[in-house]
Amino acid sequence: MGTIKKGILGGFSGKVGTVIGSYWKGQSVMRSLPQSYNDAASPGQLTQRMRFSLSVKFLRPLLGVIREGYKSQSVRMSEWDVALRQVLLNCCEGTYPNVTLDAEKVLLAEGPLAPAGSVVISQSNGKAEFSWDESSMFGNASPDDCAVIVVYQQESGEAVYTLKGAERSALTDSLALPTQWSGMSVVCYMGFASANGKVMSNCSFVGELTVA
Repeated sequence: MGTIKKGILGGFSGKVGTVIGSYWKGQSVMRSLPQSYNDAASPGQLTQRMRFSLSVKFLRPLLGVIREGYKSQSVRMSEWDVALRQVLLNCCEGTYPNVTLDAEKVLLAEGPLAPAGSVVISQSNGKAEFSWDESSMFGNASPDDCAVIVVYQQESGEAVYTLKGAERSALTDSLALPTQWSGMSVVCYMGFASANGKVMSNCSFVGELTVA
């Protein structure tokens, strides 16, 4: 129990609720009690922690893409928080300890611009080749929209990407692949941005390659 030395407005010594009062060098000092809790997490908590860890690990190498891809969505949240929420809610499956993240469901950008439509990926001369159908005449698409393409090697946590690639009317673009990725699997994403960069389409999964 705490004891007040100098009336209701004075300092105190001892424990009062969750704080401890004392005197040090003639001054009244208060400190909070050390927090005590039981970290024996429930199965649901363990599942959520693992989902969060997998999502952060997946997204961290793609921060540069996310900052552009979700800037129109970040009204009350940061671009990172919006992307993280999207992955947590839509891309994580299973329960602890068998939680997985489905890379095919991840959106690296989200917006109202017309998407790429049918996309074919291949590789040649150390590059990932992207080709897409003509779509300039559909909806709000424009021939000068810029391709947003991403190639991501998850195990190494490395990615190559362009946020201002070839124009939509070019129907093809490519990215050079790091030589150290040889023999590794990569996931590929594609979308479009308007020429002024203010409007994005969804940047979604378009395929997987094993780097030659």
